[in-house]
Amino acid sequence: MFSDPDIGELFIFLTEWGLVSESDAFMVGGYIEEYDILDIWKAYEETDEARIQRVYKNLYEGSYNHLDAFVHNYALLTGENYEPQLLTDAQFDLVMAFATQAKQTQRPKQRKGR
Repeated sequence: MFSDPDIGELFIFLTEWGLVSESDAFMVGGYIEEYDILDIWKAYEETDEARIQRVYKNLYEGSYNHLDAFVHNYALLTGENYEPQLLTDAQFDLVMAFATQAKQTQRPKQRKGR
């Protein structure tokens, strides 16, 4: 299924974990978005091509929005704060505070996260 066996193992692990409960599914979603954000940031830094950086910027802003949604829904479901799994606290705070276009056009955001 995957050419990289590590990614295949991660897929199986995350799929099984996400099936445990709804709150675990939100944690898996958050994990995936954090993973994506770190990958996209790395790829962004590895190019100086403005057009490619613009694509990466759109991708990481999309992942910021997705992580924001998982964090919000996890808190609503559990009454607990989501704790970052791969991002440092500083990175997580930066992502959650970032005002993407989607965040700016949605209803006023309720405070969520930590």
